[in-house]
Amino acid sequence: MLVSVILPSLRKQEAEEVVHLIDNELSVCSDEYEIILVSPFPIHGDRIVNVVETTPKGVLNAMQLGYLKSKGDYIIPWSDDAKPVKGSFFQMFECISNVHQENTVFAFRRFDSSGRRLYEWQVFGVHYAGWFCASRKTINNAGGFFSADFVNFWADPDFCLRVNEIGGGVHLCKSAVILVDQKDDDVKSSNLSLSFFDDYRTFLRKWQGLASAYDVSDWENINTVIPETFSEKVRFIFSRIKPLKKLWRSMF
Repeated sequence: MLVSVILPSLRKQEAEEVVHLIDNELSVCSDEYEIILVSPFPIHGDRIVNVVETTPKGVLNAMQLGYLKSKGDYIIPWSDDAKPVKGSFFQMFECISNVHQENTVFAFRRFDSSGRRLYEWQVFGVHYAGWFCASRKTINNAGGFFSADFVNFWADPDFCLRVNEIGGGVHLCKSAVILVDQKDDDVKSSNLSLSFFDDYRTFLRKWQGLASAYDVSDWENINTVIPETFSEKVRFIFSRIKPLKKLWRSMF
C-alpha cells in the first residue's frame, strides 16, 4: 500500500529534521511512501513531493493542498512539532493489519518530549485524533479530508465526527508512539492564535445539532479529556464541576 504523509510547515529547520526522521522510519517498514511537504521552501529528497505555498493561508488549507497532491492509499497528517520514534510506523501498520473494521481512524499514541503520556480527547463525547493514519476510502466515505472551512483548528474533531456519523471511529494504536512538543514560537504563534475562536464558531455552526445539548460558551465544555487511569478519572470529575474547574486545570 502506498502511504502519503502530509506535512505543512513554515519552519525550515524543524521541517528538515522531521522529514529526515519520517523518511528514516518509513524506509525500514515500507517501500511505498511519499512525504508531501507543503511550505514556502522546498526540501529535496527521493521520496519528497514539494507543494510550494508562497502565501500561507493556514494549516488546513495546506493540508488540503497536500491531500489533493497525494497518491497514497493511506493518509497520515503530520506537523513539524511531531517526531516519530523507532518503530512508530511499523507499529501503526501492524495495528492496521490487526483491526478489520471499516471506516477506522488509527490514532498514534502521543507523548511529550519529557516522556509524559498526553491525553486522548473527545468532542461531544466522540474520540478524535489529530495524528493518525486513515485509508483514502475512509476519508472519501466521510465526505473528504480536513475541511478548508477551518483555518488552523477544529478540523480534526470535525473529521472524526464525520467518520462517527458513518458508523466508524477512532482506534488508538498504543504501541505506535510519537513525540509531540507543541511549544510556541513567534512564527507558529502569529500564524495560529488569531483563528482559534473563528474556527470554533465555524465548528459550532457545522455541528449545531450536537451543540444544542451543550453550554458552548466555553469550548472546554465540549472538548474534554478521555480518562484512562484512576487519577485521570478523578480529574475528569473535577472538570465537570464548576467550582472545582480551576483546581482541575492546575492538575494538568
